[in-house]
Amino acid sequence: MLELGARRRGDLSRLLRVVRPDWVVVTQLSAGAEETDEEAAELCEELGALCRMVGPERTVVSADDPLLHSYLGADPRGATHSGPARMSLGAFSKSDGGYRFRGALGYYDIGTEVVGASAHYAIQAAVIVAEQLGLSREQVQERVTAETGGIPPLPGSSAADPPPAPERSA
Repeated sequence: MLELGARRRGDLSRLLRVVRPDWVVVTQLSAGAEETDEEAAELCEELGALCRMVGPERTVVSADDPLLHSYLGADPRGATHSGPARMSLGAFSKSDGGYRFRGALGYYDIGTEVVGASAHYAIQAAVIVAEQLGLSREQVQERVTAETGGIPPLPGSSAADPPPAPERSA
């Protein structure tokens, strides 16, 4: 996996002379203070071409970036069968042992607080790609646990639903 950054028109074209990605993950594309709307639009055109090159089934985009959606035509409300997978900072929620978020195969538990948008996106992108590559929910959770200090789900709990609340004695 390589992280490629682009700031202006032509950056991606130059990088793609060296590498040909199998997957594309676009986390944020908010225009910086030094970029004009025209420069951001040109960069979005190149990103769109890159995403079309690998295909929507191998593209993961942020659902949180309105600039990205306005140019790539991505719908921030969620993925469709023909569009790229979406990731969002809002996908994370607090749980008893830390944090969790829902992937296509179920919930993934993360035992520590995830700090920073790029860390959230990195975890989600890794899970989306792993699921698309055919790893089981258990295999993905094992890696998430190893990399983030997460807590494994309770034995017997459903991967699709949050674990039940503990019973209270009278």
